[in-house]
Amino acid sequence: MGKQSVILEITGLTKNFGGVAVVDDLDLQVHRGEILGLIGPNGAGKTTVFNLINSVIPKTKGKILFDGIDITNKRQHEIVKLGIGRTFQLNPLFSDFTVLQNLVSSFQVRPSSSLLDTFFNTRTYRHNEALILEKSLEIMRFAGLEKFKDVLAKNLSHGYQKLLSISLALCTEPKLLLLDEPATALSEER
Repeated sequence: MGKQSVILEITGLTKNFGGVAVVDDLDLQVHRGEILGLIGPNGAGKTTVFNLINSVIPKTKGKILFDGIDITNKRQHEIVKLGIGRTFQLNPLFSDFTVLQNLVSSFQVRPSSSLLDTFFNTRTYRHNEALILEKSLEIMRFAGLEKFKDVLAKNLSHGYQKLLSISLALCTEPKLLLLDEPATALSEER
């Protein structure tokens, strides 16, 4: 695969907690369309790598390029806007929001209406809100969550909460999706 097909390039990524190197000089390339997994025992640093890519925690050293852009020192929201979606081991849901409200709120990372559009309820604002609702319903159907549309997130089983968490990451319209423990709590029944 050529250099132009690399979407994520990590060089020398290191994270020390005190005197312990949890991630030590990691080099990694992810190509467009590739599906990769980080495999290792508990405590091996897999979640830490994701946290470093998304700037959840600061890096000790190293460089991260995403789609040709240096994201090493960018903030979390900037990284999401560039196109890296992420799930977490624990499901960060709005527990008192319904499934649909959670999905709609996740699209707000990419606002396309100005403050004035919102304030004056302009045609642009109404169009954008209708589009967000349509996309939210589409993702809900894709994930098999439509029967839970009006159920509060806190009332879902852990498996369905995990599906909702993955759906929220899809709402950010990622070019790259990082799934941390995606199958935890999933079963055939969910």
